[in-house]
Amino acid sequence: MTGCYGDGDGPLVIPHRTGAGLATENTVRAAHRSLALGHRYLETDARTTRDGVVVAFHDRTVDRLAGVRGAISALTWDELRELRLHDGTRIVRLDTLLNAWPAVRWSIDVKDPATLPALVDVLRTTGATQRVCLAGTRDRWLAAARDELGEGLATALGWESIGRLLGWGRFRLPGYRPSFVHVPYVLVRDGRARRVVDRARGAGLRTVIWGLNDPLAMHRMLDAGVDGLISDRADVLREVMVARGSWVPAVQWSGPGQRRGSAPQTAGTGASSGDAGAAADTSAVSGLAALDRPGGVLRTALS
Repeated sequence: MTGCYGDGDGPLVIPHRTGAGLATENTVRAAHRSLALGHRYLETDARTTRDGVVVAFHDRTVDRLAGVRGAISALTWDELRELRLHDGTRIVRLDTLLNAWPAVRWSIDVKDPATLPALVDVLRTTGATQRVCLAGTRDRWLAAARDELGEGLATALGWESIGRLLGWGRFRLPGYRPSFVHVPYVLVRDGRARRVVDRARGAGLRTVIWGLNDPLAMHRMLDAGVDGLISDRADVLREVMVARGSWVPAVQWSGPGQRRGSAPQTAGTGASSGDAGAAADTSAVSGLAALDRPGGVLRTALS
C-alpha cells in the first residue's frame, strides 16, 4: 500500500475523467498526460458491461465518444474493446487503470447500482480499496460498498443528500459515514463556498468542488477553504497549485505501453502522447519515473 485516499496535507487536486481537458475522457492517454504533470489523484467513472467487466466510462451509451450506437450494459467487453473512440483511443477496463498505476489514488463515480458487485470485486482483487474514494447518486449504493469493503474504503456523500447539506432541508450524516462531499461549482460560484465548507466541516465532511476549469475560480475556491478541486484541466490545476506554492509532484509509476525507466510525455506534446498505452489492454507496470517540470440547478450540474 502506497498511501490511503485523502492522506497528506493540503487540498486534493484531481483531474476529472482522468484528464478530459487534455485527451479523450477516461482513457489511458488522458491518464498518461495528467500523471506526466505529476498528479497523484485521478477521477473516473464506473459502468459494467453485459458480461460483468467494469470499465472506466461516464455515459450510459458509447454514442457520443465512439460514433456508434450501443449501451455499455448491452455490450460485452470483447465488443467494447474493439471500438475506437474519436481520437483512436479505446475504452479501458477499470482494473487495468488500478493495476497500471499502483501509487495513484482514485475518485470513482459509480454510475448505476448494477455496477456495484463487480466493482467491489475489482477493488478486492486489485488491492486498491484504501486508495479509492467512491462517489455516486444514492447513499444506499455507497453504504452497500462500505458494508462489503469495510471502513478502509473512503466514500463521498451521495448526490441525493447534497441539497440537504446545502440547506435545502434537514441534513443528517448517513450511517455509512462518508468522508467527503463533492459539490458542483455551479452551486457555490455565487460566493457561498465558505458557508458550504463550514457546514460540511460541522458534519465531519471535507469539501471537494468539481466542474470548474478557470484558474481564478480555482483560486477563489481554495481561498474559501475547500479541501479539493476536480477539473477537466489537469494542467490548470497544476499551475494554480504551483502559483500558491503548494505543488508537490509525485514520483510517478509509468503505465501501460512504456519501457522501464522511460518518463511519460508531458501534456500537450502531440497526438502520439500515450498512444501505445491507449491501445494496450494490459495491467503490466514497468518502471518508475521521477517527474518534476514546474512550469434544477443541481440536476443540470449533475448531468
